[in-house]
Amino acid sequence: MNNWKGTTLGEICKILSGSTPSTKDTGFWDGNISWITPKDLSGYDNVFIERGERNITDKGLKNSSAQLLPVNTVLFSSRAPIGYIAIAKRELTTNQGFKNIICDEKKTHFKFIYYWLKNRSDYIEKLSSGSTFSEASATLMRSLEINLPSIEEQKQIAAMLSSLDDKIELLRKQNETLEKIAQGVFKEWFVNFKIDGKKLKLKNGIPEEWKVGKIYETGKVVCGKTPSKENTDYFGGKIPFIKIPDMHGQMFLLKTIDKLSKNGADSQKTKTIPKNSICVSCIATVGLVSITTEDSQTNQQINSVVPNDEYLLEYLYFSLKSISGFLNSIGSSGTTTANVNTGTFMNLEILIPAEEHLLLFHKNTVAMFSKIKDNNFQIQTLSRLRDTLLPKLMSGEITI
Repeated sequence: MNNWKGTTLGEICKILSGSTPSTKDTGFWDGNISWITPKDLSGYDNVFIERGERNITDKGLKNSSAQLLPVNTVLFSSRAPIGYIAIAKRELTTNQGFKNIICDEKKTHFKFIYYWLKNRSDYIEKLSSGSTFSEASATLMRSLEINLPSIEEQKQIAAMLSSLDDKIELLRKQNETLEKIAQGVFKEWFVNFKIDGKKLKLKNGIPEEWKVGKIYETGKVVCGKTPSKENTDYFGGKIPFIKIPDMHGQMFLLKTIDKLSKNGADSQKTKTIPKNSICVSCIATVGLVSITTEDSQTNQQINSVVPNDEYLLEYLYFSLKSISGFLNSIGSSGTTTANVNTGTFMNLEILIPAEEHLLLFHKNTVAMFSKIKDNNFQIQTLSRLRDTLLPKLMSGEITI
């Protein structure tokens, strides 16, 4: 690190804010210019971003303080919350929730700055202050001190970290494709009633030998519970304790924020669910569906289905996902928190196909599910490696 030079972010980058065109003028919206908000980066794991939920028009751009940002601008959410980061893959704009960092290519490399900000986001959040909410101001961002190696070394460091992120992104895209293929088969068979291209004979609106049953007929339904928090010995062990935040965007549950000790799990043994149980969120955020990968417990906001037979897993996963909208509708009641109680959940009607069709669907999709799970384990390993290397490379502790 002897050849690294100290400077500030403002000396090597141009820092711009974003803006929101008036929402009262429809002529400002639904154009061809990508407009990114912090919400678009919530749960967003890729390095580059092209578009968000909404676009603005040229008119909207000209009649606001929004600025068209060049490719490779580093987007850093500066409030509510601080620290979401992505790189612009195309020319785009943002709202005022960002400080957008345009790098001087002669002094620094945009990917190095991207990783440097990822490594310093917690520190930046601590420095931020505001009367209503914390905000990383443009003045603060410009004043941040940074040690820089040569441009060539910056590129080498960024390339090493990018290679890991590229592998992670490739695995994620593969998972998306595999799930879409399996879901397509599910829809063709169990919604359109066509198997191997042949329309099944219907009786009373569903294929012969199929029936409409209840969720509890497909497996044991377990409502979770939180062990007494007064006993600290119940927490901090190795047994996954699943809560709704653990389920967002996760087909398979590989990690949880909280874990139980053996004593904690033993204090409520009937709440333990095995590997390949299907968890469904039923309070507050209703309709998330995830699959366990080991013996686990959940809190009381989650009902889980332990399938009667292993060949039911893939069918039940998609079937329960398909009723998430319905779960939301029955769980909502005015201003109160959405809640689908266990009795209601277990008695919900569900289509139960003939065993031969369930077995065939399992045979056709089990390899896809297995590959998605294996990919997720690889993503977890690569992410840990990247997160271990990041601070060491950024500090010069590890040199290339």
